[in-house]
Amino acid sequence: MGLSLPQEIRCIRHPKMKGSLDMAVDEALAAAVPGGPPVIRLYGFTPATLSVGRFQRTEGVVRFDRLAEHGVELVRRPTGGQAVLHDNELTYAVILARDHVDPFRKRRVYRVVSELLLAALAAIGVDASFSSARRGDYHHPDCFATTGEYEIITARGRKLIGSAQTTTRTSCLQHGSIPLGPSAHTAAEYLAGDAAGGRAADSSPPSSLEEELGRKVGFEEAQELFFRALGRVLALRESELTDQELSLSRELACGKYESPAWNRSR
Repeated sequence: MGLSLPQEIRCIRHPKMKGSLDMAVDEALAAAVPGGPPVIRLYGFTPATLSVGRFQRTEGVVRFDRLAEHGVELVRRPTGGQAVLHDNELTYAVILARDHVDPFRKRRVYRVVSELLLAALAAIGVDASFSSARRGDYHHPDCFATTGEYEIITARGRKLIGSAQTTTRTSCLQHGSIPLGPSAHTAAEYLAGDAAGGRAADSSPPSSLEEELGRKVGFEEAQELFFRALGRVLALRESELTDQELSLSRELACGKYESPAWNRSR
């Protein structure tokens, strides 16, 4: 699959946390991964959180009044891409160092991670593939209104997993949203003007694990399902944050991801 599979891969399972801490942990892991094994993290958000991409504009796009009305928080991701509402979902992160992928290129990492996700989905009984081309408007501010190359789609062509990535000279962080079922709200409700119009006319509505499996799947069950499924194809070692990673996560959460200057400055 392009991974220089080491003896083990760290797998961290976290309970649902504030979006600011979730993003801080992902960034801290990306800073720490060079010289160590790859990391897979399975986690969630509480309260419901709208995340926007690293370079996504918020002024005139995000309905801050509606976020406040519904108790939904806002956080800017360290990765690119468009807005995602993290509510009834499981979130994954894969963190790789330069020597874990050959060649160390953005599209190659997307493909490697997509293959891991597809292997896990197949193990839990979901028939899916990755998209071979982008569909929909690249600039649409709702992540699930379009499908990017190597994002996961169902056998019926509906988007199932939305992902975003950031790559530095030493590491790569890719994380994404796996909807578990219908949510009370959608990202479009918190986007203004044309952005609230939803999907492109030629795209299908996104799917969820509930739709694909034909039954409800809760957060804890989904986390366990993916952990076991990934363990069938990878040498996983359950892990926790190191003291250094935890310290950096707290520093980033307070100094960056809880800051209006970061979250609203585009």
